[in-house]
Amino acid sequence: MTRPHRISAGRYRRRAGWRAACLLLVALPWVPARGDETPLRLAAPPPARALVAYLLPRFTLKTGRRAVLSAPSTRVHLQVTRAAAGTPAFRGPGGDWFLAAPPGARHNDADRFVNWLRDAGGRNAIAAFRGQGGLVFRPPPAAVTAPTGPLVTGDPVAGEELATRHCGRCHMVNERTRMTTIGATPSFALLRGLADWRHRFETFYSLNPHPAFTQVAGVTPPFDESRPPPRLRQAGRV
Repeated sequence: MTRPHRISAGRYRRRAGWRAACLLLVALPWVPARGDETPLRLAAPPPARALVAYLLPRFTLKTGRRAVLSAPSTRVHLQVTRAAAGTPAFRGPGGDWFLAAPPGARHNDADRFVNWLRDAGGRNAIAAFRGQGGLVFRPPPAAVTAPTGPLVTGDPVAGEELATRHCGRCHMVNERTRMTTIGATPSFALLRGLADWRHRFETFYSLNPHPAFTQVAGVTPPFDESRPPPRLRQAGRV
């Protein structure tokens, strides 16, 4: 006669717990880990390359976002350049260095790195760097002379208010709009670092996706009443 197999109450509870955990894992949707995201890629020529290699681990430690130093020949999201275009990054051998995004480059953490570099954490890291042969860099002065170019006239306070009202829904215009924008949309600061920034700002209403929901009085044609823009429809204005 076969003896019945007996299992202790504690062992039964452990087995039941494992079964419940396995069922829960199967039922949960797959969510990619943060480590699966493409890291922010930067390029820098000598001698700034040594400084950037020093800064990136400190940026990652502070923000938890991955950033790597890439070869200048590869596709990068930000590049350090001597050309007077983009955001002033630091001062070092030979003069000023700037941080700019190549045409078409976009990454969610590009703004984050630019802002970190300009804040106290990034400025202190630049000042603490000591390279071979006594190589040192300094953060840019608090008031940096803008790169030479066409003179832009107008009221900056009124312009900021206008941009915040009409563009702040998607773009980060200033600190007030930092947490209310679309993450994949470039900030005004990053756009200003592009070589064709003036053309982009002057013709924004003709560049996608703006024509689908933007009107400029006396410039753009009116919308078709039978096909109102989604943004206006959602807002209940049409």
